Amino acid sequence: TTLLPPRLFGPRVGAVTRRHLSHGVFNGFALACALGGYACIFANHRQSGASQLGLDVLNNPARVMHVVIGYAVLLLLLIQAGSGVARLYMVAFRGKVVMKFHAVLGRMVY
Repeated sequence: TTLLPPRLFGPRVGAVTRRHLSHGVFNGFALACALGGYACIFANHRQSGASQLGLDVLNNPARVMHVVIGYAVLLLLLIQAGSGVARLYMVAFRGKVVMKFHAVLGRMVY
């Protein structure tokens, strides 16, 4: 066995470990990067007068699907982040495990 995980993530404190907190922080950064990237794309499309939904006349179906998938991923990221915050709160302060789909959705999204 390795000593790296216990030293890196720390001992259990109640029901929440440092691992849970670092998981939330790193995935929060991932969400912030995704939203920042979307904001840049949104601003570029707004400046050039392009459709935010990829519905420009010259766009091919692959481009439209790229946009649809992108919006779906952003929506799933927001659901994942919201459920993670709620899950961590409920475990840390209420002692209840809720939103069990969070683990499955996380593997699908990330």
